[in-house]
Amino acid sequence: PTLETKLVPAVSTLYKLKSYPALLLNLPTVTEIVKGGIGGGYVKSCDVGQMLLVFPSKEALEAYKSENKPHPKYPSYAPSGLTPPMADVVRRRWAESRVHGFPPPFEEVRAVESKVANFIRTALNGEAGVTA
Repeated sequence: PTLETKLVPAVSTLYKLKSYPALLLNLPTVTEIVKGGIGGGYVKSCDVGQMLLVFPSKEALEAYKSENKPHPKYPSYAPSGLTPPMADVVRRRWAESRVHGFPPPFEEVRAVESKVANFIRTALNGEAGVTA
């Protein structure tokens, strides 16, 4: 097996004694499945995190793989979700951003805290000309 086959499992499904190529892919978001209940209400029945994508031929499977390149960091995820608004969601969701989760410098936080405390103190004392 090639590296690509190991990263995105290629499987074969059997339907009416005919074998079809398929891919087992992780969905980029958990999808809730609901059932219609009595009286028009809905009841959550399960959460789905994977899908089996079945193709009519090996050529169709190869065409899908060539059109939908996997994300380099998350190769087992389907590149898109189940609906058009989720198109290319894996790239958008895990795109590099300027904010990397690091806290701001302590000095900046302390300066903002002192400004806010000073503003609250002057506002409570009723002093005129309170500015932020």
